[in-house]
Amino acid sequence: MNNVMTDNNTINAKLDLLLAMTSANAGSPEYTRGKETTLDELALIWFDLKKNSVCESSYGSYLRQYQTISKKFGKCYLATIKRKDIQSWLNVIAVNMSKNTLKLLFYVLNSIMLLAVRDNYISQNPCQYVVKPKKETTRKLPATYEQYKDLLRVARLRNNPNWVVLPLLYYTGCRIGEVLALTWNDIDFDNKVIHINKQYTMNNVKGHKPIFKDHTKTKAGMRIVPLHKDLLKVLRVHYNDHKDKSPYVLHKCNGDMINYNRIQQLFKTWLDITNIRDITLHSFRHTYICTLVRAGVPINTISRIVGHSDIAMTLNVYAQKKMSPDDVKEVLTYIE
Repeated sequence: MNNVMTDNNTINAKLDLLLAMTSANAGSPEYTRGKETTLDELALIWFDLKKNSVCESSYGSYLRQYQTISKKFGKCYLATIKRKDIQSWLNVIAVNMSKNTLKLLFYVLNSIMLLAVRDNYISQNPCQYVVKPKKETTRKLPATYEQYKDLLRVARLRNNPNWVVLPLLYYTGCRIGEVLALTWNDIDFDNKVIHINKQYTMNNVKGHKPIFKDHTKTKAGMRIVPLHKDLLKVLRVHYNDHKDKSPYVLHKCNGDMINYNRIQQLFKTWLDITNIRDITLHSFRHTYICTLVRAGVPINTISRIVGHSDIAMTLNVYAQKKMSPDDVKEVLTYIE
């Protein structure tokens, strides 16, 4: 937030002053504080309220979005921020912003303005009648088997042991954060299953600080995933080679858990060498779901395996898949 949220002593002193002003002037019918308080200053109070009610990664996401808001309105007095100004600004920035990012950014600004109304800084929320620009949902294409094999071939030739991230993603449908957090204790070779019970994520503050969570993204994420025979072979060999180097399946040279940025860099290198475009690490999760659907596995079973909260999410992923020639043949078979 420019200079507002950089020094803890300054923040705490200013926050104490603002809270004292809020208490002293509560109920003022003239809303004079809205002419004397900037958005950055009220945001301090809002973030202070939020820090103990949301997880660290969410707090970091809010703070990152506020950096964008602050550049435009941070130094503006609350009473001077009008609906038309917010509308015009959103229309411009939405062009180069994803649907989810735009939604999160608007949530932060609207929440701060709701606090301004609640505490009598202003009489009306200027976000109330703002129309969020329509954005198409970015469709993540499933990776094909051919793409997977090409990437795997290149990754193995590069002689980095963390190439096993590819079969782990392809044959389990796990989220990348769940794969990064896997330890050898999670791999049950005898019963041929993987226990998914934790995740790696990042705080969007202070240079993407890694956060290790002893739980998954949702309650449904705590699950058991069957081990495909090809993945089982890969993991047995990898275990024998690396069990004494690190407790983590994927790891740095010093044995620590590898972070997302490093895996992303490796993946980008593999994509560049193979000249593959339009897929991400998450694309393999979509591939896994589509493969299980085509194999006739019941949707509710698939939802449990991939850790979706409800089958609507699973169906939505499959609905995004483009029709292939095999899909067309299958449809024609049903019709006939």
